[in-house]
Amino acid sequence: MRVVSSQVRVCLVSDPDTDKAAAAMTVRVGHLQDPWEIPGLAHFLEHMLFLGTLDYPVEGEYKRFLHEHAGSCNASTSMETTTFYFDVADEFLPSALHRFISFFICPLMNEESALREVHAVDAENEKNLLLDSRRHFQMWKALSSREHPFAKFGTGNIKTLFENPSKLNIDTRRALKEFHSRFYSARMMNLTVLGKRTV
Repeated sequence: MRVVSSQVRVCLVSDPDTDKAAAAMTVRVGHLQDPWEIPGLAHFLEHMLFLGTLDYPVEGEYKRFLHEHAGSCNASTSMETTTFYFDVADEFLPSALHRFISFFICPLMNEESALREVHAVDAENEKNLLLDSRRHFQMWKALSSREHPFAKFGTGNIKTLFENPSKLNIDTRRALKEFHSRFYSARMMNLTVLGKRTV
């Protein structure tokens, strides 16, 4: 069943035989929309949304909740979309959804969390440097026009997210909040929820 509420497109799937529930939110924004001065901002924001919200301010509470109830979660940022997803034991779907949805409504994006999480993004980039598929993709980016958004460096690292913006007097945390406010709106979101419940 497809539902449109406040412009969010929602697909509800009922499967009475499932033992797990799951949900995924895709936001139609990716690293092509990064500001030129802060390559990797969309990916960094993806990381930051896991680190507490106004409703659930304790960092790591979301992942702990899922783990305690046979669940898991992850996310990915591509050129044009960012997708967040989780699964959990079916009876805990409402509680998990409430935690999940708060990512998109009221993330904290604390300064301390940002300064710590940028190292996780940096480490991810270092790991990607060893992958042939990533090298191939980066080669195409390097060969493209420097004025086209395709040329943007999508993963980000400490240099692109903090050091270079700081030299330009750009506050990365403020840029995160502005990016979230601009792109993480209902009209840009598609939600899919699967569980035992009937619609």
